[in-house]
Amino acid sequence: SVLPWKLCLLATNRRRSGSPISTKYWRANLSADSIASDPPLTLHAAALAKAAGIRAVLVPEAPGVFSAIGLVMADIRHDFVQTQMMKDNEISAKKLGHLYEQLEVQGREALSRDGVPEDQRVLQRTADFRYVGQAYEVNVPVPDGMLDADAVASVIQAFHNLHLQHYAHSRPDGRVEFVNGRVAAIGLTSAPPMRAQPEQNTAVEPKETRPVYFEEASGYVDTQVFERGDLSPGAAVTGPAIVEQVDTTTVVHPGQSISVDGFRNLIISVGD
Repeated sequence: SVLPWKLCLLATNRRRSGSPISTKYWRANLSADSIASDPPLTLHAAALAKAAGIRAVLVPEAPGVFSAIGLVMADIRHDFVQTQMMKDNEISAKKLGHLYEQLEVQGREALSRDGVPEDQRVLQRTADFRYVGQAYEVNVPVPDGMLDADAVASVIQAFHNLHLQHYAHSRPDGRVEFVNGRVAAIGLTSAPPMRAQPEQNTAVEPKETRPVYFEEASGYVDTQVFERGDLSPGAAVTGPAIVEQVDTTTVVHPGQSISVDGFRNLIISVGD
């Protein structure tokens, strides 16, 4: 016989560990949909999403190797950084221009060693700023090309705006400090295209039924268990349900449902 599963405890602890600030951050920085891209999260994603007010969760076809697939498909990237402390009027276009010129030389050399053609190279500038006296920085985009006084002023204004966005306050009249200049040297690669499969809308049968404890049901509920490989594009499942695969387990709570899109992602509709 199969022992019943009790799934509520860890999800409850994860919900309770969220402070009001972190919950506000979730709602401000996540879209109405979210991605469960690692195996432990797929077990609790539907419960956590409901608690955070997220209406849908996407579970990729292979969450266990999701990051590895991204690594294989990602562009080549080298990051270079130079620290040069400058405050207020010390922050000049001439000093910044010289700093970024040196970093970009290093970036071009690195991409040359990688054999990246010049038409597939991208150099991205950023800077770390903070208010004088702070012990943390905010990373700000810096424009390409020759810098002038107006460009420096726009970068500093961008710092004020981002500080307000991240921390809910800023000091436009406060003293500003430049800490680091950064250049990301990126070699663009040709990742294989992802092609959607046609939806078949075929019925799928569970491989078994198990009793599963759901907190919202205050007890055990007979729950259908599906093999992930049996869920083709267009398939739909109503919760409660368990979806098993070699690298993870996905839990769908009562009142929720799953649909499978053309890329074989599971879309969990969380509901209200």
